[in-house]
Amino acid sequence: MKVEAEHFMILSLIAYIAFFSHPPPSFVTMVLSNPFGQLLALVGVVYVYMKKPVVGLLLGIAYLVSSTTLEYMDESKPKEKEKAQPSSGAPKVDMAQIGKLAQMLGKGSKLPMEKGKDVTQKPPETNTVKPDPKTVEKFTPF
Repeated sequence: MKVEAEHFMILSLIAYIAFFSHPPPSFVTMVLSNPFGQLLALVGVVYVYMKKPVVGLLLGIAYLVSSTTLEYMDESKPKEKEKAQPSSGAPKVDMAQIGKLAQMLGKGSKLPMEKGKDVTQKPPETNTVKPDPKTVEKFTPF
């Protein structure tokens, strides 16, 4: 296999995307911080895509990953106060009622268990069918 410059570009772009894009290098951030640098980068991506589509596609992915335009946070508006959730209509729980079961049972006592006969029955015995050794089944191959 003949190794060309295109292969080195593909490997270097994959390495950049995998290892160096978060956070992007300061030079890339500086170039992509102004609109002229973004325009120049996009024109370069389109030009390379017209010549070598695979390299142009990887270069476009590298541009998107390195671009800070994907990360946007608007701090100008303070968060509005959260509205109170509407009532479900269920009655409010009375904390005095929670301990009633424990008071009825007393400390350390368990619920009473019923003692009685075992009402389960064993299944009836069935005769197992044994194959007839004199007959042989024949299967057809498909």
